[in-house]
Amino acid sequence: MGENIAAIWERTWDDPIAFYTFVLSIFTAWLAIVTIGLTIVGAWQGYNIRQAVLNDEESRRTLQRTYVSGGGTVRLWNAISDQYAQSRGNRRSSSLDLVWI
Repeated sequence: MGENIAAIWERTWDDPIAFYTFVLSIFTAWLAIVTIGLTIVGAWQGYNIRQAVLNDEESRRTLQRTYVSGGGTVRLWNAISDQYAQSRGNRRSSSLDLVWI
């Protein structure tokens, strides 16, 4: 068995058609691996986009309820800046406080 593998390996480097087939099979395997990786990454991005859309819709509803409930612009701004702070890891920026007020 070891002699057969050695003979095949030897012929792969000597015969041009065998070498071409070897290179083609390596390239095909690489394409299959990359395709599987891209499928996984695409599914992950789809999940993240769905979560972002759901979070955005929830934030929009919260902001609309805040404005309609009689809080006015100042209360709406506080809700917007709180949402922004949560999205940035609870780091509230003082420069944002000057933008809308």
